[in-house]
Amino acid sequence: MRKVPEPDELSSGATLSRVSQRSRRQRLAERLFGGVALVVVVAVVVGFGVYVVNADGAARISALFAGGLVLLGVWLLLWSYIRRPPPGQTDDFLDKFLAGAGQALLLGAVLSFGFGVVGEQLDAERAAVNRRRDLAGQLRSDAGGKSFAGIDLRGESFFGLNLTGFDLHRANLADADLTGANLSNAILVTADLSGAELSEANLSNANLSNANLSGADLSEADLSNANLVIADLSNAELSDADLSGTDLVIADLSNAELFNADLSGADLSGADLSGANLTDANLTNALYDRGTVWPDGFDIPSTADLVED
Repeated sequence: MRKVPEPDELSSGATLSRVSQRSRRQRLAERLFGGVALVVVVAVVVGFGVYVVNADGAARISALFAGGLVLLGVWLLLWSYIRRPPPGQTDDFLDKFLAGAGQALLLGAVLSFGFGVVGEQLDAERAAVNRRRDLAGQLRSDAGGKSFAGIDLRGESFFGLNLTGFDLHRANLADADLTGANLSNAILVTADLSGAELSEANLSNANLSNANLSGADLSEADLSNANLVIADLSNAELSDADLSGTDLVIADLSNAELFNADLSGADLSGADLSGANLTDANLTNALYDRGTVWPDGFDIPSTADLVED
């Protein structure tokens, strides 16, 4: 005759079954967690690898350090999870320590990577300064009369540099920063200075004939007695600029901002000033002819001189 299980035996068996089910679920969760962690680690390694290959200096060092912290932090968290005691039991000190250390390392990795990004920006700024100094050194070495014709310096910074008398004809200085630079007597024939920053620059007596200065910022610049024949100054910012005695024959000044500019004694024969803002501009003794195009509705001041054919 088959033995009928006692109630205690049935209860014990049910408990073991539930524990076994929890154990299986825990193992499944651990495998799932381990798989996800492995994918994260691989992604982190690949990402940091790509970053390190393309980074320099402090950024590369911090990226390597951050990558090491991430790997160690994930490993400690995974270990603490695998060591986690069964339900109903409290974590021991080692489990808590491993979990806390893993979290701290991951936080450190984030901070380290952040510092690395900042370091990379500082490296880039230092590299730009060094490049500027190298280019400036090349220009300053022009004592023997070497020509820098056609040199490509677009986007470079020459803030406040002394480039007096330098030969830069046909040079590409588009979007360059020449704020406060001294370019007096410089040769800039057919040079491209479109979009350049030339505020407060000294361009007195410079030869800028046929140069492209469209969209350039020349506010408060000194262009006195400069040669700007056939130059393109369309959409240029020339507020408070000194253009006294400047040769602007057939120059394109369309839509230029000439608020409070000094154009006294300038030659505007054949110049295109359509759409320009000449509010408070000084045109005393400025020369113009029948070919000069003035802004619509502009009253030519009596102090300006019409050149008859």
